[in-house]
Amino acid sequence: MIRALILSVIFLFSVCGWSAQAPPEPAKPFSQVELLALRLAGQHQDHMERDIARRGIDFPLDEDYLNALRAAGGSDALIAAVRKAAAASGSARASGSSAAPDAQVLPHLLQAAKLLQNRAWPEAEKEIRAAIAIEPDNPLLHVDLSGVLPSSLGEPGWTAAIAEDREALRLEPSMALAHFHIATALRQQGDTTGAIAEAREVVRLDADDGRAWSELARLLEQAGDLDGALAAYQQALALSPDAAFSHRNLAELLEKKGDLDGALMQAREAVHIAPDRARGHYVLARILRTKGDKTEAAKEEQIATELEAKNPPRQVRAGGAVMAKGLIYQPKPAYPREAQKAGIEGTVRMEVVIARDGTVQNVKLLSGPPVLASAAMKAVGKWRYRPSLLNGEPVEVVTEVDVIFPTLRK
Repeated sequence: MIRALILSVIFLFSVCGWSAQAPPEPAKPFSQVELLALRLAGQHQDHMERDIARRGIDFPLDEDYLNALRAAGGSDALIAAVRKAAAASGSARASGSSAAPDAQVLPHLLQAAKLLQNRAWPEAEKEIRAAIAIEPDNPLLHVDLSGVLPSSLGEPGWTAAIAEDREALRLEPSMALAHFHIATALRQQGDTTGAIAEAREVVRLDADDGRAWSELARLLEQAGDLDGALAAYQQALALSPDAAFSHRNLAELLEKKGDLDGALMQAREAVHIAPDRARGHYVLARILRTKGDKTEAAKEEQIATELEAKNPPRQVRAGGAVMAKGLIYQPKPAYPREAQKAGIEGTVRMEVVIARDGTVQNVKLLSGPPVLASAAMKAVGKWRYRPSLLNGEPVEVVTEVDVIFPTLRK
């Protein structure tokens, strides 16, 4: 009787899934190639720091490698995390960490990092392609290539980049970073709907990525879904409550929705978290001025001005003639038919924000015939510039652009 009871209990445990499960195997330490490839691919550095602390590294450090991480945009915090992981692992190296093909791929990635720092895009593309030729089934290398192609090839590079990201997803279907890249490329091509779908896939695969939620929010706002954007920003802040840029973006969204009290609260939080960033003070000043508090608004504007004087901002202003020299792709606008028939000509002047990667992120109409404005803004939105550097770091640039429409005569 007792034996039968024991057997029954064992049977129930097995059927219901209550049997003891073996603990999951710990993630393997980072290899040199994986870590550098992730940085070249633009993986969120907070994620990298977290994963380095959890997984460790399987190689001893040298300054050449650390310099390559820096050249690929590695922050001081990321470098510190790598050093800490190296100290924790001692001088031991996991077996196989220097085996082919990684040992053959690494020199190409090290060289690519140096070339990218100097904006030598075609040369960096060749190095990454050489790495892929050695290890074609490494999805990270395809994502690395996708990040270089738009700068190397200009506008056609976006389509080529998407193809590389698709290949990465074929090799590793759960790679959220590849979907993030595709979302960026589709946004640049004007496919906001497709970009939103890809951004949703990113947050499905990595629901803890606050940056991805913030990017989704920005896309939804661009598409006019302000309520969806609001929810996404709130999720981003629930995951990363100290992300000043998310508070600032949410403040601007709430300002747009007419919720000035909510906007003011978010702007104050952005300034509290990052008091040394001028843009947050400017946003706060604008909201205060709208609410009628001109005295405090003036104080915030003064703080922002002083901060910019002490620490040049990541977003700088440059003249249109200066930036025109860095244009690498400049499609011409279509001349609106109704304007041609009416003999309308003139100049459309716009203020544009050029992102750190050289893409045009925002276009604001300043002046010009309304019948010509839409065509001009659509064309300029597709322009691409060489990335601008300030003290060796890529920066956003605000500039003005003129598009001239002469009357087309028979």
